[in-house]
This record gives sequence, structure tokens and C-alpha cells, in this order.
Amino acid sequence: GGEGEAAGEGEGGGGLWALEAFVQPLLKRFRYHFEGRRETNRRDKPEWVFAHCVAQMRSHAPLLSGEVQPMLRAPLAPLRAAASQPSSQGAVRERYLRFLSAHCPDGVEGHVTAALCGAMRAKLRREMPSRLAEPPSFCHAFSEAIACERELRHSLR
Repeated sequence: GGEGEAAGEGEGGGGLWALEAFVQPLLKRFRYHFEGRRETNRRDKPEWVFAHCVAQMRSHAPLLSGEVQPMLRAPLAPLRAAASQPSSQGAVRERYLRFLSAHCPDGVEGHVTAALCGAMRAKLRREMPSRLAEPPSFCHAFSEAIACERELRHSLR
């Protein structure tokens, strides 16, 4: 995810197509529940948004760290062996490592978390004018956002 606004925010675009394919259904589910006129999209319940995203990360973390991250790193061993030989293969390994560093610097969990946080951030930005007009609503959403951040920081250690 990037610092884009509205539609582009939280929707990746970093080049790791397999991770984007994983993230898109999560974002679609987020939009289904928390955009539009669904019963789950309640302004008085911002904790539902945050709890949903934390639950998504918790439920997918074992798959992401135990299966997807090792698959992403699997090409490194053959590339390392190739890099020890004096050939252009070493350059291929270096390009792959630069690609991973540029497009997935925090690993797959970080990538997915960034996408979900981008969706939450975009929703909060859209709601900010009306929340600022209602201080209790703003304070409640702010408090829940801080609690969510704390939970995500604790969960991603």
C-alpha cells in the first residue's frame, strides 16, 4: 500500500502479484462490510473495523509466515549458489534481492498488514470531517485506532 487517497489506498500495487492476489479478497471483504450501507458499517462502532482487521491478520499470520514467506525466499538458495560462480547469475540474485527489498521490505505479514491499515486509514480520512463535528465520535474512533495500533504492534513482533 502507499500514501494514495481513497480508491488506491491500501490496494498494493508494489509488484508482488502473488501477494496482491492474496490481499485483494481481504480488501474486498473490508469494503463489503465497512463501505456503503451495510449493518456492519456503523459510525458508532469504529471498533468493528479495527477488530475485523486485527482478526484478519491473526487468522492469516500462520499461513503468511509459515508458508508464503518461505516460498518467497525459496529461490534464494539456488541464486546464492549461482552467485558463487563467476557468471551473470550473481546479478540475477542481486536483482531478486533488490526486488524483494523494494516490494516487500517488511515481509509478507507486513505487506498484508500495510494493505489492511491502508484501507482503515482511507476510511478514517473519509469520515474525519463528520467525526470532527462530533467530538465524542472523534474521541471514540481515535481511542479505538490507538488500541488497534497497539494490538498490531504487539501481534507483529
